[in-house]
Amino acid sequence: MSGGAREGGAFPEGEWGTRSWFEHLSETQGFDDPAAYYGHQASGYQRRRHAVICDSLKRAEIGGENVRLLDIGCGSGDLTNRIARTIGSDACIGIDFVDSVIAKARMRYPHHRFEVGELMDMDFPDNSFDLVVASEVLYYLSDEMRVRWLEEISRLLEPKGTLLFTSVLGNRYFTRENVRSYFSERFEYLCENVEYYKLYHWITSPFVRARLLLVYLLKGVEPGSEGARNKLRKITGYMRLPGAMIALELMGWVGGLVLRSESLPRICEWINSRVFPFAACETNLLVLARKP
Repeated sequence: MSGGAREGGAFPEGEWGTRSWFEHLSETQGFDDPAAYYGHQASGYQRRRHAVICDSLKRAEIGGENVRLLDIGCGSGDLTNRIARTIGSDACIGIDFVDSVIAKARMRYPHHRFEVGELMDMDFPDNSFDLVVASEVLYYLSDEMRVRWLEEISRLLEPKGTLLFTSVLGNRYFTRENVRSYFSERFEYLCENVEYYKLYHWITSPFVRARLLLVYLLKGVEPGSEGARNKLRKITGYMRLPGAMIALELMGWVGGLVLRSESLPRICEWINSRVFPFAACETNLLVLARKP
């Protein structure tokens, strides 16, 4: 998901979060692999997270065919469509700044409106929407752009309109305290939900890497960052060892089964939240907030 970009971030060479980085991900990884950045429809983890988001909207009793929905950084539209179905909205718009993912969204969900657009250049009138969704998008923005974004969302939302915000938690992203401080001046908190997927990511990380490695090797393409390209070149040498490619393909096949499972993230989240409900295990935050 996108909707704006920050130069720098996770990669020192400054490629993470840029438009070209997102375009490269869509072109090389595609939309149908559960390990792909845009593979939400195939990923059991992403489907599980989408279900949590929709359940939060149901509990907040947000819905109706006249609810005007805007999904910022909609990607290929999977979450946009699921939210629209959940709340019964027939007036939803998804925007993203990557042409290829908007093309995919339009193909998958032609009954919704998807547009290529920049986060800070949304040409909508004041009070245009009842619900604005910003899922996994704000950590790509600089601090200055985050402030401007909040002003823009406040402008677009109808009074008493709702903002749905989700983010990964962590030093590179947000802390719970950061989020509360960020929204407190312009919005009223309706609810806050913390998710625990540390165990799930620990189990599935090798499978994700195996499937993405297969994508790069079989397609003859390279990752979008220089650091990842260097790692790929080193690993490629080991693939010449007897049986290495067969082992990788087996790992990828098993990984496909594991990553498509929606039960595994649910079970892992239950274990993490009940047995190890510590701050170190918190991975995601969902917030519903209302414009006064």
